[in-house]
Amino acid sequence: MSLLLSYGGVIGILYFSKPIEEMLSKIIKGNGKIKKYIKSVMALSISVQIIIMPIMIYNFKSISLVFLISSILSSSLIGLIILLGFVILVLFQVMPEFICQILAFVYKIPLDILLVIVNNVSRFPLSKVYIKTPYIYHMIIYYMLVILIIHLMKIPKLRRILKYKKQIIIVILILVLIPNVLEIIPSNSVKIYFIDVMQGDSCLIITPQNKKILIDGGGSETYDIR
Repeated sequence: MSLLLSYGGVIGILYFSKPIEEMLSKIIKGNGKIKKYIKSVMALSISVQIIIMPIMIYNFKSISLVFLISSILSSSLIGLIILLGFVILVLFQVMPEFICQILAFVYKIPLDILLVIVNNVSRFPLSKVYIKTPYIYHMIIYYMLVILIIHLMKIPKLRRILKYKKQIIIVILILVLIPNVLEIIPSNSVKIYFIDVMQGDSCLIITPQNKKILIDGGGSETYDIR
């Protein structure tokens, strides 16, 4: 998964960061240094999310809707941490131990600040929104659309396809909704769902007669959920 996220992020930046930054320039007016920095960070974050979002949802069943805030607040610190890390790694090979300890203490400061930012942003509303695990089918369609968009941006002649955008949208909706329609068709099988309730895994059993049995609904030391 780390390989997919790393390469996916790079692909997203290569293909989408520049056009997204141009779009943001039309929304966020002005050429000040702060505005340029914000637009650049937002473009990078959005372009990365375009590629890695389905992978994140599939593996973690959740998505953050405040990733832009954390990116803007932490991006400059991450650059500083990486740069200092390489410098200190070299100095550790030649400097006395007590100087290395001082350097390590200095290096810890931006790391602590970054952790504070991450911990506080994680408490924001919508920082973790749980989403139903997508079908592989959905992910294939999504990445086919991403590839199509990349080719549309690179080859102007392919933009003629946009004349049929209504038909394309209808076909996409049909392909995306088919698995969901099939899922609600009644069946005679027992359905078992495992739900993360923080204190453990809750188990929901639905019988063919639509009888629902919930096992271990969560709770804490002071109260229980039944």
